Formats: sequence, structure tokens, C-alpha cells
Amino acid sequence: GKHTPADIISIGFTTRAVLLIVTRDSTCFTYSVKGDMLLPPFPVLPPPSTTTDVELIRVAFYEAGVAVLSETMSSALVEILDEFDDPMYIETSSASRRITSSSAQKRQQLDSTSHIALVTPLPTAALCNQNVYTFCAIAVLSRNFTMSRRPEVFLATTDHSVIVIDTSLSEKNIVDVECRSRIDSPIVQMAFAPNGRFLACFTSSQTLTVISTSFETKVLDFDTSEGSSDAPEQMVWCGDDSVVLHWRNLGVLLVGPYGDWLRFSYNNIDELNNDSSLLC
Repeated sequence: GKHTPADIISIGFTTRAVLLIVTRDSTCFTYSVKGDMLLPPFPVLPPPSTTTDVELIRVAFYEAGVAVLSETMSSALVEILDEFDDPMYIETSSASRRITSSSAQKRQQLDSTSHIALVTPLPTAALCNQNVYTFCAIAVLSRNFTMSRRPEVFLATTDHSVIVIDTSLSEKNIVDVECRSRIDSPIVQMAFAPNGRFLACFTSSQTLTVISTSFETKVLDFDTSEGSSDAPEQMVWCGDDSVVLHWRNLGVLLVGPYGDWLRFSYNNIDELNNDSSLLC
């Protein structure tokens, strides 16, 4: 195909062991753990024009799929579903596109060998046009933890707040959590705790802030500026109460719930892959 390994922006797994590979032009490839292609490759975002390609700047994997954000502030959510999902969930989805495997198309239903991708565009470009901010980070809260039982996409703004978009796309689906008084600078990375209760935020002032998903309670502020003036390469949770941050050539920092921390020096780590049941 036209893609090369250099085109890949990120790789991640769903909790049902579907491997997702996303390229910079928003093409999404889906594979089983055996390396079998599950769905035909598809663009998550349409190109802005016939002469311009999509250029992604942020990709956020979550339990059931991936969300992407482009340099033009367009974004969309992809949900990968299979035979274990309620057919009514699929039928009532606000997704604008459904990408199905050939076996599902033949049988008109999902079975043990078929998958479907729901692609839901989000009105993020319009939000940026209406306001004075742009988005600088993205994360997805699983439908297991939301009131609507649809995923919620959290987008950090350059004016120190977070916009939450409920992908049920109801009338009240866009909320500004108004956290500007509690976050001192723009959030550049976000990650949800496995239990969905807390959100880890890394700001441009090199502060790790942990806050409740409702943004009502701040749990922790941890200054990392003494160790690095850059944002970490990765930020992931270790269990439900510790956050792990990785800086290339500086090592790994583990921050606990009361600001206790441990640092491990590693020089040649490219990516953190954490099984919290084994490590924490």
C-alpha cells in the first residue's frame, strides 16, 4: 500500500485484543493478535480538501478504540465492536460511518469472526472557530463510566480548561468543565485511571495534576520541572492510584497518591507497556 512504517503515529490495543495502527493521515488498520486483518483499512477523518491530506497531532487509545485530533482541530472517535456488544447499541449510535468486515456484510450480523467500527465525528473544529482556544490534548472516558453509556471525549484547551463531548451527541453533549482557576497552564497530556474515577493531567508548566473525572476534587499537584523542562514521552496509570511518566533518556518516574515518588533511570526505553495486575 501507500503507507510505510514511518507514517505510523501510534499503535494500541483494545481490551479485547484488537491491535489498532493509526497513521498520520488518520488511516486506521485493525488486526487480531494473530496478525489477521479484521476490517478493511479506513480513514478516521476525511481529507480537508482534494489537495490536502489529514495531519494528525494527537491520538488517544482507550478500552474500545481510539480518538484522533488533527492539526485543523478536526476529531473523531472510533469504537471497535464485536459479537459481545448489544446490537441496539450499534443501531442507536450517532456514528456517521460503519466499517464492517466481509463476513458481517454477508450475514448481516456480527458473529465470532466479525467486527464493526463505528466512526463518530466530533464538532471540535467548529468549537475552535467559535472560541479563542485550540485543543492540545485528548483522552477518552469509557462508556462503562459515563451516564449516557456512550464514550466521552475530553479535550484540553489552550486557555487552561477541558471540553467534554458526550458521543451520544445529545443537545447537551458539550460541556466546558471550567477548571481554569485550578489548572495553572494548558494541559498537554491526559490519562484516565482504570477505574474511571480520576484523570491525570500533565501541564505545560511541568506539573502533574490528578483530579476527579467530575473535576470537583483535585487529588494531587506534583512539580516535575526540576527533572525536565519537557513533557514526558508517555504518561500511564499503574493500577488505580499511581501514575508513571517516561522521559526519553531520563527514565521513569512513579508518583503515588500522596506525592510519594520513585525514579528509575533507563536510557533506551521507547514505550511503556504496563500490565497493572502484574506490576502494581
